[in-house]
Amino acid sequence: SVVSFCEVEIEDYFSGYCVLEENLTLDHIVDYLHEMFGCEVTIFIKDMRFATSIVKEDGNRAVGTLLNNDAIYNQVCNEKQIYHGKNKIQGQDYLTVYIPIDTPEPTAGMFFVGLPIKVIRDTRQLILAVLVPIVIICTVALCLISLIILHFLIFKPLRLVNNAVHNLADN
Repeated sequence: SVVSFCEVEIEDYFSGYCVLEENLTLDHIVDYLHEMFGCEVTIFIKDMRFATSIVKEDGNRAVGTLLNNDAIYNQVCNEKQIYHGKNKIQGQDYLTVYIPIDTPEPTAGMFFVGLPIKVIRDTRQLILAVLVPIVIICTVALCLISLIILHFLIFKPLRLVNNAVHNLADN
């Protein structure tokens, strides 16, 4: 839970304290991080999802499902090393980070943050679909502006000087 308090004074006289308490569940924390960072978040106890923002096909949270990846579990829980890489979760490929939870209790756990690779690819394609035409239009516009500036600031005065020199040479 989160607790906050402050003193309450009425007309410079101490009246007491105001205490606010909000009970947080692991679902609140996972949902908060999911919304804040826009990725999936899971807290594992050993290799079981204890709290997660990942939703199964039936619409329920994937709580109680297993990691099903001994290599990741070994690296994170046994060797206490962070894992960066890919993992298949609920049939989807994810780009993931698994972080060991360091607690004084002997129960191993880990924290997961991940994003479906499909989301990353879709975002990249959307950015390219918008960005490439903008870059091409800006490049063409800059070339045209450069040509206009060159024409009026360099070529036109040079042509006038050239005509003046030819007129003097003819006289």
